[in-house]
Amino acid sequence: MTTTFPVLQTPTADSGNPNPNLVRDGGFQDAPKFLESEYNYLNAVAHAGNVYLAQWDYGSNGENLGNDRGPRENYIDVRSHSYAFDQNPWRDASHGSNCVDLIGAGDLWHGFVGQRVSGLIPGARYDVAFLAGAAFAQGSPHPVRMQYSITDGSSPYADRTSALDRALVEVRAADTTVVGGIWARYWEQHRRSFTAVSTEAYIKFADDTQLGFYSGAQLADVSVRLHDSGFSVSPSGDPMPLPRDGKTYYPGVHLQAGEEGDVSRQTVRVTLPPATGLQFVPENNNLVQLIVRDDYGNESRYDETLPRQGQTVTFENIDLALSGKGSNSLVMIAVKALAHGPARDTSLTFVVGTKKSASTSLRVQAG
Repeated sequence: MTTTFPVLQTPTADSGNPNPNLVRDGGFQDAPKFLESEYNYLNAVAHAGNVYLAQWDYGSNGENLGNDRGPRENYIDVRSHSYAFDQNPWRDASHGSNCVDLIGAGDLWHGFVGQRVSGLIPGARYDVAFLAGAAFAQGSPHPVRMQYSITDGSSPYADRTSALDRALVEVRAADTTVVGGIWARYWEQHRRSFTAVSTEAYIKFADDTQLGFYSGAQLADVSVRLHDSGFSVSPSGDPMPLPRDGKTYYPGVHLQAGEEGDVSRQTVRVTLPPATGLQFVPENNNLVQLIVRDDYGNESRYDETLPRQGQTVTFENIDLALSGKGSNSLVMIAVKALAHGPARDTSLTFVVGTKKSASTSLRVQAG
């Protein structure tokens, strides 16, 4: 008997996205993608090296927070995109990766997948999205459910007290008039959010299907992205003359909140224009300061060491002083023009979170 093993394919990169997915291989892109002709249970099941769920922890869940209680192959199955999304509206809306089945074993053991998410900004809000599905299996469609959680820190064994967000996700039974056949799936998208406490968190999905069913919840297209906070960024004020006199000037950007509630803390990067003879001006010993001024004129200052090359400075965990729809703030930084250089109109570049804008327009004079 000849065994057919799937071909490992190159994942689609999240390239050029200013707000990338922080879940590595979020749609299980690095797992093998099965063609219809290659699919069968023994090839697809996650055991004996047949399937590599890159970056993911997986195994039996039960009620013991991820400790395996039996062979891993009993709990995780990987399905091709074309098979899993057959006759379903998400077939074209999903990005084409595999899905996984979090297989249940009656009311006993249930599969889980989980992963450490790093690079978070403490105090920032993050959006979670995933597809959850229910199979038409064991002769008839049935509902499924799974436990979703994201906990502070990098451990898959964190207790509930460290949960940043959690939910029991219930997916209704597939409609036989829609899915059209056995093992076809019904899919729906779920959206959640959480606020980071530290730079790491652990995201986990565990089947919790009851009533003796041996086919559990399905999972695909998992993403964790920095919340696209509802604020705008634009150049601040009228064009600013900038003589080459060595004095300090404060170009910046104007921020305005577009939604209710406080805007989460953000990373702010400021870059000087090239070949203009502009420099950042240290204001607190040798530290450059970012100034945030709210609607009432109150200022907060954030210190940062100027990098050796001196063109870009990055400030992390910045409170933008936006609270409530329509609130405004200014973000500024100190610069000066060197004594010699050409006359030109230019500006600094501010990147606030994922939003990019030119600063106040600068009319640099010749020197």
